[in-house]
This record gives sequence, structure tokens and C-alpha cells, in this order.
Amino acid sequence: MIGGGFGGLAGSASADAVHRGIGLLPAVERVAVITVREARTGCTEDFAGYGVPCEIGHYSVQGEQCEYVDGAIQKRYLRASIPSNSDWDLNIGYEYAQHRTGESSPSTHNLLRWIMRNKDKVVTPSSQEAESPRTHFVCGRYTLATLLRTPFEEDEAWRIAACRHRDIVYMRTIPRKEGVERSLSDIRDPHRHRLSYCGKKFQLLMTTDEAGAAPKENEVVSESDAYNVVLRCQLGSHSIVLGAEVKAVDPSVQCEPGSTAGYVEFRTYGGKFKKKNRYRFYRHVLLRWWAHCRLAGCPKAFCGFRNESGMIFSIEEFDVIRMPEKAAGKWSEDVCMKFCDKLLSFIKRRVEENDGRKAYLFEYVPTSGEVVCTRLTDPGNVYGLPDWFLEAFEGY
Repeated sequence: MIGGGFGGLAGSASADAVHRGIGLLPAVERVAVITVREARTGCTEDFAGYGVPCEIGHYSVQGEQCEYVDGAIQKRYLRASIPSNSDWDLNIGYEYAQHRTGESSPSTHNLLRWIMRNKDKVVTPSSQEAESPRTHFVCGRYTLATLLRTPFEEDEAWRIAACRHRDIVYMRTIPRKEGVERSLSDIRDPHRHRLSYCGKKFQLLMTTDEAGAAPKENEVVSESDAYNVVLRCQLGSHSIVLGAEVKAVDPSVQCEPGSTAGYVEFRTYGGKFKKKNRYRFYRHVLLRWWAHCRLAGCPKAFCGFRNESGMIFSIEEFDVIRMPEKAAGKWSEDVCMKFCDKLLSFIKRRVEENDGRKAYLFEYVPTSGEVVCTRLTDPGNVYGLPDWFLEAFEGY
């Protein structure tokens, strides 16, 4: 994945590379710095935690051009019977799959398109006076998860662009040059590309396109198709509108409208779950998986353990709430949430202009342990909000 924006889908690697100038940045003006240590030690005991998200909308993405579609046309449902052991070959259908192309528009715009159509659910009208906006932040799940994991992924550098419009801070991940090159290399590598396909194939085998229907074993994989939800979340004092892809919904879970209780996530993992692999799985893989599930309020996840040839040999169900317990002290939910709360407060204070065009860059530098805030002196149309989005709010 090259980056994560306002939507749940990462989008085409080559399209993102062109759109973002291979990670190059315009001139910057240094504004402020906060260290990871400062953010961790500055957390207060009265932190309100992370509440259960509420779904306020959804949309789909489909086709080679990653087209935005209103509604739940790409919604999938968990299959009724889950085999504990399987001999599924995830390579089947690779040659017939609809692979993602490099000509799609940037997926960072998907959530913005939904907001344009649902202004009343996110933005306070200018005619209404209020002491504070209904929403403090808008971002994609990938971006928020990146902040969340930082205390335990201190070697992973990242860049996030932020701008303010109508008192809401919009954030999205900006790929680093080395990350873009690595992602493009993965796409060109036939083995890596096939393993990526295997993950999508596993998702298809675990789901159906209709609740209660039998799985279609020969269903063709379309790598760009996705069902996305829009969530309202509360992390500490911050109200966040979050875009996230939901892989499936469990139709057997009875829940109220807006509930995330039926969400289901999937992942594949290479190698048998032996002792030598467990540390890496619990320390790194489970942390990333937990961050994505927890932020979306997804309570249940399935992991398909596969060999290097793409054959599934076992399937295990994970309770997301118990993932930190399974990590056995290798990372902490409490530290992640408190750190993220502190960092969001830092970002909120530093993003000052309110026109949606002036942009700030927040860059985590592992060698110094600092998150550096810089103001982009000439952000252009890449780092600020697009004109078509800003124009949609004129007079609102």
C-alpha cells in the first residue's frame, strides 16, 4: 500500500506515484516539534478512551477506474459455515481477475465525495452559530492507524498532510519516496503481486454477495471493488469522521442501525504458526491488524494461514478486543490511544488557516523520535483540499 487517504481503499500505486510526484515535497517552513517520548509521558489519567464508532453512511468503489458509487452495491456477507481446516488454493482465478490499473483517480477523494453528498452529517452550516464544530477531524482509517501505532513502531517513518476547512482538520497520508518505490517494486514482482491477489481471493471465499447465500467458489476477483463505511468516532476529546473499508458483515449478528457489531475483517499470513513465527505475528502483524479493526469498531477477524504457494491450511478466528491480551505485553492499547489523543491535540493546535488550501506537513523522524510540523509555503492542489470540494460548500 502506497498510502491511505480519505477513503478506505489505497488506490493504484502508479496513479498515486504520478499524483504525488513520487513523494517530493514543496518548500516548507518549520513550525513546531513534539517528541514521541513527550507525547507518551504527557498523557493524563483522565483520558476518556476510544468510544464505539457509529456508522453514519456508506459507499462503494468498483471497476478498473475505482469509480465512486453511492450505496452498498459492493457489500459482502460472511459465509454461514467457516471451515477450521481448508485446502483452498488462493491462486485459482488469478489469470481471469480484474487487476487494479494505474489509471484510476486518486482514492483520497472518495470520502470527500461522500461528504459533499452528506454535508449535514459532517459540517456545521455557516448559518448556525456553535461554540465548537460537530467534527474536529476527517481522515481515512489508514492515516489514523498510522498515528495510533507509532509508540510501538518507532522505526517506521511517516508523513501526514493536514489542512483546515470550516473548522475541521482534514488529514491524509503522504507517501515517502522510498515507500512509493517499494510499492511499485512489489507490483512489478510477480510473486508479490500474486500474494496480494491471494488476500483478495481469501476474502471472496469467506464471503457471499447475498446474506445466507452459498459461496460462489469460482467467483472472479475484482481487486478495485470495495465497500466503505463512514464512521463517527470519539477519541478522547476529538470527534472524528473516519472512512474505512469493511470486508464483510456477519448477517447472523442482530444489531441496531449504525452499529458496527456485525463487521468482519480478514487477513492471510504466510507460514505455520510455530514458536519462531509467533513473536513477529503478535508484535507486528497483530498490532497493525488490531489498529485497523479497533478503529472501525470491528469485533471479529479471521486469519487464513497459508504456505508460500498460496494454499490455505488453517483458518483461525480472532476476537479483536482480546488482541492486546494475546500480544502479552508486546504493545499496549492504552498507550496507543493516549499517544494518538496527544498527537491529535498537537495537530489541531498547529493547523491554523481555515480556507482548506493552506496545508501543513507532520513528519515522524525515527532517528530523532520527533514529529516535526512544517507549513507548506506553496502546497498547490496536491496537499490542500481540491477546488471541486471547496466550491461545493460555498454558501452552505
